[in-house]
Amino acid sequence: YKRGKNALLLSIIALVILYISIFIGIKYPVSLSKNFWICFLFLYSAIASLLPVWRLLQPRDFINSHQLILALVIIFISIFVSNPEIVIDAVQVHDKNPPIFPFIFITIACGAISGFHGLVSSGTTSKQLNNLKDSRMIGYGSALGEGTLALLTTIAAVCGVGIYLNIFPEHSHDLSHFASAKNMRLETFPNTVAALMHHSLTSILGIDSHSEALFSGLKTFVIIVMISFAATTLDSATRICRFMFKELGESLRIKIFKNKITGTLLTIIPAALLLIIPIGDKSLGSFLWPLFGASNQMLAALTLMIISFYFWHRGKNVFPLIIPMIFISIICISSFVFNFFNYENSLLLCFNGILLSLVIWLLIEGFLHFIKHRK
Repeated sequence: YKRGKNALLLSIIALVILYISIFIGIKYPVSLSKNFWICFLFLYSAIASLLPVWRLLQPRDFINSHQLILALVIIFISIFVSNPEIVIDAVQVHDKNPPIFPFIFITIACGAISGFHGLVSSGTTSKQLNNLKDSRMIGYGSALGEGTLALLTTIAAVCGVGIYLNIFPEHSHDLSHFASAKNMRLETFPNTVAALMHHSLTSILGIDSHSEALFSGLKTFVIIVMISFAATTLDSATRICRFMFKELGESLRIKIFKNKITGTLLTIIPAALLLIIPIGDKSLGSFLWPLFGASNQMLAALTLMIISFYFWHRGKNVFPLIIPMIFISIICISSFVFNFFNYENSLLLCFNGILLSLVIWLLIEGFLHFIKHRK
C-alpha cells in the first residue's frame, strides 16, 4: 500500500493460503502442548507490540478485516438460506443462573459497547487516521459492523444447535449440554456456527448433507476466524497497556515506566501470573473471569464520561453521550451488587467490592468536576 501496489490482491492471496493450510492441517495435524502456545503467544504479543504499527499490526489487521467480512457474508447467507429453527428456550431456568437484568448487558458486550474499544480507539485507531474526518466513518462504521457481528453470531449460536443435531443425530444426548445456559461453553460455538454454514452450503451445492469432512473444514474455519481476532486483541491490548505505562510514567515522572521494554514486561508478566497462579482447580484468570464483563463496561462508562466532559467544555451536545453513560453505570453497579448474592468465594467478592468502589469513586469524581465547572 505504501508503495502504491494492490494491497487488496495480496491480502486475498494471503487468505487463500490461510484457508488451504486449514485443509492441510486437518490432513496432517501437528500437536503442540498448551504450555508451548502460552509461551509462544506471550512472546508474539511482546514482539508485535514493540514493532512499529505498520510492520505487523496494520497488514495483519488488513488481512483480518477481509476475513471478517467473508465470515459475516457466509453467516448471513447461511441464516438466510437455512432459515433455521430455534430449538432452545430463550430463557434458561436454572438455580445458578443470574438474572437477565443486568447481566445480559455485560454478556453481549463488544457488539454493543465496550471499554476495551475505548482504549483501542484512543490508543491505536486515532493514531492511524489520515484525516480526522475519517473518524466518523471508521468509528460509527465499526460500531455497526460489530453490532451486526454480535447479532449474526448470536443467531448462529442458538439456531445452529438443531442443525448440528440433525447432521450428527448420534449426539442427541448433547442437547441438554447445548441448551443449558450454565454449561454453554466457548467450544460449543464453532460446532453450531459450522453446522449452520454446512446446512446452507449443502443445500446450495446439492451435496451430502451429512458430510463430516465439510463440517470439519467449516468448523476449523470458524475457529481460525476466532483465533485470528483473539490474536489481534492480544497484541493490541499489550501495545495499549504499554502506552498506559508510558503515560503514567510521564504523569508521575517515573522514568523507567517510559521505557517501552519495561512497559511491555509490566504488561505481560501480570498476564502470565493470571495463568500460572492456581486458585483451587482454576487459574487466577479463570477464577476472576466472572468479573470481566462488568469491569469492561465500567471502563466504557468512564470513557463516555470523559468524552462527555470534553464535549461539555466546548459547548457541544452531550446528551447522546450522557444517556448511555448513565445506563451503563447503572448496569455496572447493579451487576457488582448482584455478585455479592451470586458468589460465595470471599476472594472473588473482595475483588468485586474493589471494582464497585472504583466505579462509584469515578462517578463521584465526575459529579464534583461538574459542580466545580458548571458556571
